[in-house]
Amino acid sequence: MIGFNGKMNNMNGIYRVYEDGILIAEQKNKLTVLGRANALKAMLGSTQSFASSLGIGIDRSENSSGNFHDKTDLGFNVGKYPVISSSLGNTATYDALVYTARITDQSRYRITELGLFANRVTSGFENENQVIFDFEEGDPFTTTNVEPYKLIADDPVFRIGNSCLNMTGSNSLAVWSSSTINLGNVAPYDDFCLAAYFGANAALTIKFESSTDAYATYTFTPGGTGYKVISVSKSSVTPTGNLDWSKINKITIDAGGQVYLDGLRVKKYRTPDSTEGLVSRAVLYDPATSQYGIEKKFGSIIDIQYLLEVMLETV
Repeated sequence: MIGFNGKMNNMNGIYRVYEDGILIAEQKNKLTVLGRANALKAMLGSTQSFASSLGIGIDRSENSSGNFHDKTDLGFNVGKYPVISSSLGNTATYDALVYTARITDQSRYRITELGLFANRVTSGFENENQVIFDFEEGDPFTTTNVEPYKLIADDPVFRIGNSCLNMTGSNSLAVWSSSTINLGNVAPYDDFCLAAYFGANAALTIKFESSTDAYATYTFTPGGTGYKVISVSKSSVTPTGNLDWSKINKITIDAGGQVYLDGLRVKKYRTPDSTEGLVSRAVLYDPATSQYGIEKKFGSIIDIQYLLEVMLETV
């Protein structure tokens, strides 16, 4: 239980990002609605921890402008890591609860969002947020009736991994799986979440099939040019035929215009509660350079601290 003399005047959070031990980014933010409740419970000793894991993502959509954010998840989560230590810290102006996580994934990302979660990584929930494709070399793509697809390296249009998939309006990709892809865990209220860079007047359709007469086709419309994270609910499309989601053996992707595909994943619906909920989210932005995010280089060690500030007013 944490106690203090005085009254609580405000609660804010600060993310600090260290690469190989060097501070490379710092971002202030406000708590979510659930985060405020969990912080108070932690201070009263009625919950074991304010936060137990930290997620990194690539979406840069802003939080709500209210006193507390209403987000319940990251826009596009690419990794989640346990909080490995928690401690007390302070400065001349505030006391803080300090939570630290380490990113152990060796992959390359352009991290634009950070989120702190109440639940631990061991939750089976995270295993269901599966990546369908990361559009890296080695994915089982087969072109149909078009020029070969291109994997683009070292290009600013992508944020996940080392490459993305470059498609034009004439491209169509058929993705076959010899052992089928199991999407049976995707509930009707879950989303298919796409990360891609869209050119002018571009759109994308993705067709899931379990047989030639059983399929569901989803349209991802960006609403403008640039890098977009688009979520489409599974229930927004009624399948044709008796589609067996546990035995998807073909996925067809068609582009209407220039599209750079970066990632496709399942986004599970998250019940907004203090057990599994998002307690804080921040979008990394440097006003001095007008740049979003930080580059997590291949093989680098990233430590992220979250400081929950407790501003005190003595009485």
